[in-house]
Amino acid sequence: MNVQRIEVVGRTVVKPELLQSKNKKPYAKVRIAVNKKKDIGKKKQSEKTTYYDLLVFGKRAEKSQNLEKGMLLRSMGDIDITPYLTKKGEPKASQTIFVKEFQVLSTDIFK
Repeated sequence: MNVQRIEVVGRTVVKPELLQSKNKKPYAKVRIAVNKKKDIGKKKQSEKTTYYDLLVFGKRAEKSQNLEKGMLLRSMGDIDITPYLTKKGEPKASQTIFVKEFQVLSTDIFK
């Protein structure tokens, strides 16, 4: 059996959306942004942002409604990458993670 797993730490982009499967089971779609800084020369840095859609199932999906925009999350799961073309004909890819582990890292202590 071959499995491709990924672990990401990023911030929520929008408030999660609670949905229902065809079998009436709850799941949530959580969109996060992961920023990576890259040195491009002397004392200059460039930042690249990658977006992921996290699909969270069961009780975690229901609890994900407590998440707010900007919260820091750690997630691990199976990744599905689907290429597509934008309306302008540019190649892009959607990256969806089917969550196995999920942790909220944001706390009020540091605010």
